[in-house]
Amino acid sequence: MSTEYFQRRQYILTDKLAKENLDGMIVTNLIHIRYLCGFTGSSGTLLITADQIHFITDGRYVVQSEKEVRGAKVIIDSIPHYEVINKQNLLSTSQSIGFDGNNVSHQDYLQLSKTLSNINLKNITGIIEKMVMSKDEKELEAIRTAVEITDKAFSEVLPMVKIGVEEKVIA
Repeated sequence: MSTEYFQRRQYILTDKLAKENLDGMIVTNLIHIRYLCGFTGSSGTLLITADQIHFITDGRYVVQSEKEVRGAKVIIDSIPHYEVINKQNLLSTSQSIGFDGNNVSHQDYLQLSKTLSNINLKNITGIIEKMVMSKDEKELEAIRTAVEITDKAFSEVLPMVKIGVEEKVIA
């Protein structure tokens, strides 16, 4: 998907955050990160504010993040992601930043609040999930295509399914 496609999602999120009186959000759920910027790896944090978006990961993902991340500046560092945010002064003192408490462990919250003690943290849940529920035309078309492929595959496989036929024969 194009950079503009992800930027539109990011804009919608920043707009929703502003309506909640938040200056931004720290996103740690990898499914949400993929939805918002395209990254499919297994380690990353997305920091979204009204005027900047940063994706933070470690050196294992240099090439992958360059290929996949859209609409965000990529930061590669070996230290914990919250410390990167602090070290690089990516947030200003007293900013109100949301995080999804359903995806942040108690231990992570303690680390987050200690490392970023100069900001106001607010537990918000469901904001990205609600965005994902609403599909645009491109997403609907992808779903339609997936259903058509599944229907065709099922139609081809169904006649092979009989009592006594092993799954590996059909595969």
